[in-house]
Amino acid sequence: VDEYTYLGVPFTPTLDLEYVTKDRNNKGARALGKLVPVLSCKSVLLSIRIQLIKSCLIPVLTYGAELWGMMAQRTDRLQRTLNKALRLITGSRSKRTVAAEVLGLEMSIPPIVAIAAAAKARALAKYRSSECLIRELVRHPPYGSRLKTWLTGGRYWMKSFAGEALRVASPQDRAKMVRLLVWTRVVATGVKQKATLANYETRCLSESRVYLKAEKRFPKSTKGIGWLLRIRTGGFWSGQ
Repeated sequence: VDEYTYLGVPFTPTLDLEYVTKDRNNKGARALGKLVPVLSCKSVLLSIRIQLIKSCLIPVLTYGAELWGMMAQRTDRLQRTLNKALRLITGSRSKRTVAAEVLGLEMSIPPIVAIAAAAKARALAKYRSSECLIRELVRHPPYGSRLKTWLTGGRYWMKSFAGEALRVASPQDRAKMVRLLVWTRVVATGVKQKATLANYETRCLSESRVYLKAEKRFPKSTKGIGWLLRIRTGGFWSGQ
Protein backbone atom coordinates (compact mmCIF):
# COMPACT_ATOMS: atom_id res chain seq x y z
CA VAL A 1 0.00 0.00 0.00
CA ASP A 2 1.55 3.31 -1.11
CA GLU A 3 -1.05 5.51 0.55
CA TYR A 4 -4.02 5.31 2.84
CA THR A 5 -6.32 7.90 4.40
CA TYR A 6 -7.06 8.01 8.11
CA LEU A 7 -9.45 10.59 9.59
CA GLY A 8 -9.26 12.59 6.38
CA VAL A 9 -5.45 12.79 6.34
CA PRO A 10 -3.51 10.89 3.63
CA PHE A 11 -0.52 8.91 4.92
CA THR A 12 2.41 7.92 2.69
CA PRO A 13 5.47 5.73 3.50
CA THR A 14 7.56 8.88 4.06
CA LEU A 15 4.83 10.79 5.95
CA ASP A 16 5.21 13.61 3.45
CA LEU A 17 3.42 16.70 4.81
CA GLU A 18 3.73 18.46 1.45
CA TYR A 19 1.55 15.71 0.04
CA VAL A 20 -0.98 16.33 2.83
CA THR A 21 -1.25 20.04 2.01
CA LYS A 22 -1.53 19.26 -1.70
CA ASP A 23 -4.46 16.96 -0.92
CA ARG A 24 -6.03 19.72 1.21
CA ASN A 25 -5.66 22.18 -1.64
CA ASN A 26 -7.32 19.81 -4.12
CA LYS A 27 -10.29 19.40 -1.79
CA GLY A 28 -10.38 23.12 -1.14
CA ALA A 29 -10.40 23.83 -4.89
CA ARG A 30 -13.40 21.51 -5.29
CA ALA A 31 -15.19 23.25 -2.42
CA LEU A 32 -14.46 26.64 -3.99
CA GLY A 33 -15.83 25.42 -7.32
CA LYS A 34 -19.18 24.76 -5.65
CA LEU A 35 -19.18 28.20 -4.01
CA VAL A 36 -18.32 30.21 -7.13
CA PRO A 37 -21.95 30.98 -8.17
CA VAL A 38 -22.77 32.36 -4.72
CA LEU A 39 -19.50 34.19 -4.04
CA SER A 40 -19.65 36.01 -7.38
CA CYS A 41 -23.35 36.93 -7.07
CA LYS A 42 -23.63 40.63 -6.19
CA SER A 43 -27.24 40.20 -5.04
CA VAL A 44 -26.23 37.97 -2.12
CA LEU A 45 -25.40 39.85 1.06
CA LEU A 46 -21.69 40.52 1.39
CA SER A 47 -21.73 39.30 4.99
CA ILE A 48 -23.19 35.96 3.88
CA ARG A 49 -20.54 35.48 1.20
CA ILE A 50 -17.75 36.29 3.67
CA GLN A 51 -19.23 33.87 6.18
CA LEU A 52 -19.37 31.16 3.51
CA ILE A 53 -15.61 31.49 3.03
CA LYS A 54 -15.02 31.32 6.78
CA SER A 55 -17.31 28.35 7.41
CA CYS A 56 -17.20 26.31 4.19
CA LEU A 57 -13.81 26.94 2.56
CA ILE A 58 -11.24 27.74 5.25
CA PRO A 59 -12.06 24.64 7.38
CA VAL A 60 -11.45 22.46 4.30
CA LEU A 61 -8.14 24.16 3.52
CA THR A 62 -6.85 24.07 7.10
CA TYR A 63 -8.08 20.64 8.21
CA GLY A 64 -5.21 18.83 9.94
CA ALA A 65 -3.15 22.05 10.25
CA GLU A 66 -2.01 20.79 13.67
CA LEU A 67 0.27 18.47 11.67
CA TRP A 68 1.70 20.78 9.01
CA GLY A 69 1.39 24.27 10.50
CA MET A 70 4.26 26.68 11.30
CA MET A 71 5.87 26.49 7.86
CA ALA A 72 4.96 29.19 5.35
CA GLN A 73 6.08 27.22 2.27
CA ARG A 74 3.45 24.57 2.90
CA THR A 75 0.63 27.09 2.90
CA ASP A 76 1.42 28.92 -0.36
CA ARG A 77 -0.87 26.87 -2.60
CA LEU A 78 -3.63 26.93 0.02
CA GLN A 79 -3.38 30.71 0.25
CA ARG A 80 -3.70 31.04 -3.52
CA THR A 81 -6.98 29.13 -3.37
CA LEU A 82 -8.26 31.40 -0.60
CA ASN A 83 -7.17 34.47 -2.58
CA LYS A 84 -9.30 33.33 -5.52
CA ALA A 85 -12.32 33.20 -3.23
CA LEU A 86 -11.65 36.67 -1.83
CA ARG A 87 -11.32 38.13 -5.34
CA LEU A 88 -14.59 36.50 -6.40
CA ILE A 89 -16.37 38.50 -3.71
CA THR A 90 -14.92 41.84 -4.81
CA GLY A 91 -14.94 41.08 -8.52
CA SER A 92 -11.29 42.14 -8.78
CA ARG A 93 -9.37 39.63 -10.88
CA SER A 94 -6.05 41.44 -11.12
CA LYS A 95 -3.35 40.38 -8.63
CA ARG A 96 -1.36 43.52 -9.38
CA THR A 97 -3.97 46.09 -8.45
CA VAL A 98 -5.40 44.43 -5.33
CA ALA A 99 -3.21 42.76 -2.70
CA ALA A 100 -4.70 39.65 -1.14
CA GLU A 101 -3.56 40.89 2.28
CA VAL A 102 -5.78 43.96 1.87
CA LEU A 103 -8.82 41.79 1.10
CA GLY A 104 -8.11 39.65 4.15
CA LEU A 105 -7.82 42.68 6.43
CA GLU A 106 -10.99 44.26 5.07
CA MET A 107 -13.02 41.05 5.52
CA SER A 108 -11.33 40.00 8.80
CA ILE A 109 -10.01 36.79 7.25
CA PRO A 110 -6.48 35.85 8.45
CA PRO A 111 -3.97 34.29 6.02
CA ILE A 112 -3.72 30.49 5.96
CA VAL A 113 -0.21 30.57 7.43
CA ALA A 114 -1.55 32.35 10.53
CA ILE A 115 -4.52 30.00 10.95
CA ALA A 116 -2.32 26.91 10.56
CA ALA A 117 0.32 28.19 13.00
CA ALA A 118 -2.38 28.97 15.56
CA ALA A 119 -3.85 25.47 15.20
CA LYS A 120 -0.48 23.83 15.86
CA ALA A 121 0.28 26.18 18.76
CA ARG A 122 -3.03 25.23 20.35
CA ALA A 123 -2.26 21.53 19.86
CA LEU A 124 1.19 21.85 21.44
CA ALA A 125 -0.35 23.48 24.51
CA LYS A 126 -3.44 21.28 24.76
CA TYR A 127 -1.86 17.86 24.25
CA ARG A 128 0.20 18.16 27.44
CA SER A 129 -2.97 17.70 29.48
CA SER A 130 -4.68 15.24 27.15
CA GLU A 131 -5.88 11.87 28.41
CA CYS A 132 -4.58 10.13 25.29
CA LEU A 133 -1.21 8.58 24.47
CA ILE A 134 -0.05 11.79 22.80
CA ARG A 135 0.38 13.33 26.26
CA GLU A 136 3.35 11.04 26.92
CA LEU A 137 4.84 11.80 23.51
CA VAL A 138 4.63 15.53 24.18
CA ARG A 139 6.02 15.29 27.71
CA HIS A 140 8.85 12.95 26.72
CA PRO A 141 9.99 13.95 23.22
CA PRO A 142 12.66 11.99 21.27
CA TYR A 143 15.55 14.42 21.76
CA GLY A 144 18.02 11.91 20.34
CA SER A 145 17.04 12.76 16.76
CA ARG A 146 19.18 15.35 14.94
CA LEU A 147 16.27 16.28 12.71
CA LYS A 148 13.47 18.51 13.96
CA THR A 149 10.41 16.45 14.82
CA TRP A 150 6.81 17.67 14.97
CA LEU A 151 7.32 18.50 18.63
CA THR A 152 10.86 19.88 18.72
CA GLY A 153 10.30 21.83 15.51
CA GLY A 154 7.11 23.32 16.92
CA ARG A 155 8.78 24.34 20.17
CA TYR A 156 11.68 25.90 18.28
CA TRP A 157 9.25 27.88 16.09
CA MET A 158 7.33 29.12 19.13
CA LYS A 159 10.51 30.34 20.86
CA SER A 160 11.79 32.00 17.67
CA PHE A 161 8.64 33.68 16.34
CA ALA A 162 6.00 33.71 19.09
CA GLY A 163 7.84 33.86 22.39
CA GLU A 164 5.19 36.17 23.86
CA ALA A 165 2.53 33.50 23.40
CA LEU A 166 4.45 30.98 25.52
CA ARG A 167 3.53 33.01 28.59
CA VAL A 168 -0.17 32.41 27.91
CA ALA A 169 -1.47 29.29 29.68
CA SER A 170 -4.81 28.78 27.91
CA PRO A 171 -4.41 26.84 24.60
CA GLN A 172 -7.23 28.85 23.02
CA ASP A 173 -5.76 32.21 24.05
CA ARG A 174 -2.31 31.12 22.94
CA ALA A 175 -3.68 30.21 19.53
CA LYS A 176 -5.34 33.63 19.20
CA MET A 177 -2.09 35.39 20.06
CA VAL A 178 -0.08 33.30 17.59
CA ARG A 179 -2.63 34.00 14.85
CA LEU A 180 -2.40 37.74 15.51
CA LEU A 181 1.41 37.74 15.65
CA VAL A 182 1.78 35.85 12.38
CA TRP A 183 -0.90 37.93 10.66
CA THR A 184 0.85 41.13 11.77
CA ARG A 185 4.17 39.84 10.42
CA VAL A 186 2.61 38.93 7.07
CA VAL A 187 1.12 42.42 6.74
CA ALA A 188 4.37 44.11 7.77
CA THR A 189 6.25 42.17 5.08
CA GLY A 190 3.63 42.94 2.43
CA VAL A 191 3.63 46.68 3.17
CA LYS A 192 7.22 46.89 1.91
CA GLN A 193 6.35 45.17 -1.39
CA LYS A 194 2.77 46.12 -2.30
CA ALA A 195 1.54 49.68 -2.83
CA THR A 196 -2.16 48.95 -2.22
CA LEU A 197 -1.38 47.34 1.14
CA ALA A 198 0.91 50.22 2.13
CA ASN A 199 -1.86 52.69 1.22
CA TYR A 200 -4.43 50.68 3.20
CA GLU A 201 -2.24 50.63 6.31
CA THR A 202 -1.17 54.29 6.00
CA ARG A 203 -4.79 55.44 5.93
CA CYS A 204 -5.75 53.06 8.79
CA LEU A 205 -8.70 51.78 6.78
CA SER A 206 -8.97 48.65 8.93
CA GLU A 207 -10.35 50.88 11.70
CA SER A 208 -13.33 52.04 9.62
CA ARG A 209 -15.00 48.81 8.53
CA VAL A 210 -18.30 49.49 10.30
CA TYR A 211 -20.02 49.89 6.95
CA LEU A 212 -20.04 46.09 6.63
CA LYS A 213 -22.36 45.86 9.65
CA ALA A 214 -24.75 48.39 8.13
CA GLU A 215 -25.51 45.95 5.31
CA LYS A 216 -27.66 43.80 7.60
CA ARG A 217 -29.84 46.79 8.42
CA PHE A 218 -30.05 47.93 4.81
CA PRO A 219 -29.93 44.76 2.65
CA LYS A 220 -31.02 46.66 -0.45
CA SER A 221 -27.69 48.50 -0.37
CA THR A 222 -25.69 45.29 -0.89
CA LYS A 223 -24.43 46.20 -4.35
CA GLY A 224 -23.40 49.69 -3.25
CA ILE A 225 -21.55 48.32 -0.23
CA GLY A 226 -19.84 45.86 -2.55
CA TRP A 227 -18.57 48.77 -4.65
CA LEU A 228 -17.43 50.56 -1.50
CA LEU A 229 -15.41 47.50 -0.51
CA ARG A 230 -13.87 47.40 -3.96
CA ILE A 231 -12.90 51.08 -3.79
CA ARG A 232 -11.39 50.76 -0.31
CA THR A 233 -9.26 47.76 -1.31
CA GLY A 234 -7.89 49.40 -4.47
CA GLY A 235 -9.91 47.45 -7.01
CA PHE A 236 -11.62 50.50 -8.53
CA TRP A 237 -9.69 52.44 -11.16
CA SER A 238 -9.80 56.22 -10.90
CA GLY A 239 -7.84 59.17 -12.25
CA GLN A 240 -5.61 61.24 -9.99
